[in-house]
Amino acid sequence: MKVGEAASFIVTKDICGQLGMTEREVLQDAKANMEKQKFICRDLTEVVQEIMEEYHMPKSYIDETLYMQSPPFPMYMLTNEAKCDGAAMIVSDRAMMQARELIGEDFYIIPSSRHEVLLLPSSEIPSVGDLKALVQQVNTETVSKDDWLSNEVYRYDDLTQRITLADKKAKLEEKTDKRTKIKGR
Repeated sequence: MKVGEAASFIVTKDICGQLGMTEREVLQDAKANMEKQKFICRDLTEVVQEIMEEYHMPKSYIDETLYMQSPPFPMYMLTNEAKCDGAAMIVSDRAMMQARELIGEDFYIIPSSRHEVLLLPSSEIPSVGDLKALVQQVNTETVSKDDWLSNEVYRYDDLTQRITLADKKAKLEEKTDKRTKIKGR
């Protein structure tokens, strides 16, 4: 590796000790560094089209493939400019707020790999449980152990500007709905 090149590694408690820093200090520094990075949040269809064009696929093939494969709802990819360890961009308040602005509503976060996450508009997801099952299936079948992040689905809430586990939010909303129905009898 050349001087000045970016690198990444897992920071353990032992490494924190060697650095003379607490875990909290390391996380604060990591978040501050993340805010300085450039991020990319793009429609996934555009990303796939760009990749296909890089491989010099015929335009007719690209158009047909995108038409056949287009998701039933918009999906976005969030990563960093280097496209390496880009999933960490979810700790950037700036990236989350701008993604919310682009999507136009709160969104779910799918941990695709350590290099990127997928963002889906919350109004487009009928069942968090089904989405979570899909994430687990894809992780099991296609994501390498080195790139695996989580089998959970997360939700970004613009009101609180926080990321939470999506199924916790769904269970809380379900309890609220039941209480409202009981009171309304």
